[in-house]
Amino acid sequence: MLLSLTTKVAADSGYGASCNSIAYYNAADGSKEMFANCRENSGIYNVDTVINPDSCFANDNGQLHARLWGRYSGSCSDVGLSGTVLHANCKNAAGVYVATSIDTNNYIGNYDGRMKCFGQNGH
Repeated sequence: MLLSLTTKVAADSGYGASCNSIAYYNAADGSKEMFANCRENSGIYNVDTVINPDSCFANDNGQLHARLWGRYSGSCSDVGLSGTVLHANCKNAAGVYVATSIDTNNYIGNYDGRMKCFGQNGH
């Protein structure tokens, strides 16, 4: 079983090589979204593909980590994206906000023009 989990994580990575205009957005309904233009298998770009980063990342004691439905945003603030690096101030067990970051390129892939993490497709 460990082998299949490792394979899944390795497979959902590398979107930065085939996606551009990657951005982070706080939606009006309070949800968080990452947008990008990602190349489809045909070579055409899918404009504004979206994935919810809460479905991919968690706050573990003030540190961002990759985890299916980690829902980091409930305990992190000042969230932004620099290239493929997600950065935030996340609350640790002592209630102190700590600066942290994670390279989303290691956990999000491009599957025929859509971002994907842990088997979860963006749209």
